[in-house]
Amino acid sequence: DNRRTHVGLIRREAGLVAGSLFDRSQLDAAQARLLRTDLFDGVSLQPAQGEGRVRDVELRVRERDRFSFVLGTGVTWPDDGPRINGEALARNIDGRGLSLFARGRASLDWRYFTLGVPPQPEWRAALGLDLPWIAGVPLQLGVTGVLNEEIDEATWRVARSSVVLALRTRGLGPFSMSLRAQAQLRSPLRV
Repeated sequence: DNRRTHVGLIRREAGLVAGSLFDRSQLDAAQARLLRTDLFDGVSLQPAQGEGRVRDVELRVRERDRFSFVLGTGVTWPDDGPRINGEALARNIDGRGLSLFARGRASLDWRYFTLGVPPQPEWRAALGLDLPWIAGVPLQLGVTGVLNEEIDEATWRVARSSVVLALRTRGLGPFSMSLRAQAQLRSPLRV
């Protein structure tokens, strides 16, 4: 059920070579590579013929929903107190794996409730972009911008904005790795 993802991306990520000898382990590895792109909910690779050393392979993918929204709440004791967070994601916008996201969080510190002081909310908003996986290399670049996040502690309060660059690799099997570089701009606020 491929409606948005470019066929070239699917073929490249599957990594199967036309005319090669049939090897079930290659089909399993291709399925794992396609699932690790995070673009598909399901991937099926089956030989079209029942026997023979050279067979056609039928490849079926079920794409993940293009848009997803998550909303959550929680409580942390004794630190942050009640909080609400959310994420909106637009996945595979261009058919090549480009995704955009927005994340937010707001919380109230418990200490304000016990001191009889009006609570000041802490909040964080981030916008980000995940670029497609680099062709032929198991690497992906992501960029996230944090917008004027406010952090409140007992003796200080600070607002900060930042840009985060992340380089992710898919690795072998269940392992992956991520490198991050972050630049921050901070400004103290009155306590």
